[in-house]
Amino acid sequence: MDFKTIGIVMLVFALAAVGYWGYNQYGAMQNVQKDLESELNNRYENAFQGLNHHIDALESELGTVMVAQAADNLSVNLSNIWRSAYSAQEDIGQLPLSDSSLDNTKSMLHRILQYTNHLDKKVVDGGLSDKDKKMLNSFYKNVMVANKNLEGIHDKMLQKNFKWYDKKRVKMDSDADQQYSASPLAGLVELDKSLKLDEIQKELEAIFPDGGIELNDRDITLALTEVQGKTVNQKQAIQTAKRFINNPEQYKYNIIDKEQLKVNGRTIETHLPAHSIQATNKNNKNEKVYIDVSKKGGQVISLLNSRATKGKKITEEQAEAKAAEFLKKNGYEHMEVVSSKPFNDIAMIVLAPVQKAGQYGVIITPDSVSTEVAMDNGEVIGFNGIEYLLHHKDRPESMLIPKFSMEEAKKKISSNLNITHERLVIDTHGGGKEVLCYEFIGEIGDGQGDANYRVHINAITGKEEVVHGVDDDFYKNVK
Repeated sequence: MDFKTIGIVMLVFALAAVGYWGYNQYGAMQNVQKDLESELNNRYENAFQGLNHHIDALESELGTVMVAQAADNLSVNLSNIWRSAYSAQEDIGQLPLSDSSLDNTKSMLHRILQYTNHLDKKVVDGGLSDKDKKMLNSFYKNVMVANKNLEGIHDKMLQKNFKWYDKKRVKMDSDADQQYSASPLAGLVELDKSLKLDEIQKELEAIFPDGGIELNDRDITLALTEVQGKTVNQKQAIQTAKRFINNPEQYKYNIIDKEQLKVNGRTIETHLPAHSIQATNKNNKNEKVYIDVSKKGGQVISLLNSRATKGKKITEEQAEAKAAEFLKKNGYEHMEVVSSKPFNDIAMIVLAPVQKAGQYGVIITPDSVSTEVAMDNGEVIGFNGIEYLLHHKDRPESMLIPKFSMEEAKKKISSNLNITHERLVIDTHGGGKEVLCYEFIGEIGDGQGDANYRVHINAITGKEEVVHGVDDDFYKNVK
């Protein structure tokens, strides 16, 4: 056998060995990918199951409190309602939903929290009046509708073997007759439409003619009409939208008429006081960016880029830096990352402003902004600034100075919690009232389990305001 033949044989063996190694490596990578997808799916499925469970419990507890008579039982039942409504809110916050299809549900839960908090203080004065029971009955009917709809959505998920990791974000596309995605999650739009919050609002106003209960979650449509600033026309709105897009000259812009949308064969009316803009990439008609700009003040409400992401080429920390840089470029000052969640090739990042008061830096969580960063190139492909737009203002310094130190607050935390994150925040508790709190995130015991918890200690009174389970990787330290 000559050297040439030997060389060919050796090359064949080498290629075979490399091919075998590559095949094994590919298989290993596929297994890692499957493990990640399974972990993501389980996490979001647990959150959705939690939402179903807490809405179901809320229906039962509202029914119970309507028939309870003894003040002691009422107090316990009202406390259970508050806890279930709050837990349902937290479950929604953990779902990777990039649209606003659950706004009405969140609004309903917030109003239940406010009203039951009010009633809990009233029970000691002689129980519930007929007006109170009528109000609770209105909540009960809406929760019953929400519960039935959620059960239907979950059944469809099971039928279609729905997986959270490959879900498509529900979005509107005028080129597709403005139909929503065929995903089972599209049922969330129908869920929100079925809730009768206007009737609840009227009943609340009848019970509290002097404004004794403040509804901070005013209807977004009404709130947007009250935004300060000049009215902007379509041309001005497009100019504003361009500032939020990378390489804006590469897109063609047009205004979408959203007064009517077709959802599952039905036509629904919308009256959002905003210019809805569709920007289509001139070189790729399948890449569209949707931007809503408020008609008053000309502020960007939301952005959604429909382009596909192409792998993960930047780290989560780099994605957070890109989100902060994007916000600073567009006029959002002193923003800090407060939470971050990877979802396939997208990082879902929430930032909130930090306000200084003496030696303290306080995170203002009601003014948070949500972003989605594509991890292939760091582009911001999702943005929701509605909370910031409606709530942002400078809080008085007197509201931001705690009465005792972080170390003193820690003494009120159970020794069973190993604290991993701590910070000073303004958050909403008890009827939507803003409260200065020390926030602690930690693990139970030796940290070997999956359970992580968030505890809020009122920085003025020392009261324990909130204890709730959370995803550990959802929180970041703010220095």
